[in-house]
Amino acid sequence: MTEIERVVCGMVNCYLLMGEHGAVLVDTGETADRERIVAACRKKQVRLILLTHGHIDHIQNAAYLAREWNVPIAMNEKDAGLVRNQFAQPLFRKKRHLLYAKKTGSCGR
Repeated sequence: MTEIERVVCGMVNCYLLMGEHGAVLVDTGETADRERIVAACRKKQVRLILLTHGHIDHIQNAAYLAREWNVPIAMNEKDAGLVRNQFAQPLFRKKRHLLYAKKTGSCGR
């Protein structure tokens, strides 16, 4: 059975997926939240860091934690360029899409 624990980190959330063989940390938040994440993961046997995408607010602690815990990092290969260059993809959609999302409550076009 998998248990999911949310770790609130400022504007983003990280998640721990815990099973009988250890845990997966989903996203790693920003540097300011490092101690909160480390505390939440203590005694959880994190075996993998999984990044949902390459934006800095989701990846900033990944390299540090991977070295500290000696665990691999997994992420879709299409986000590799974004990790190297945070300006490779805009953080927000065009204004007209944001306005549409506010009116309808969805992110559709």
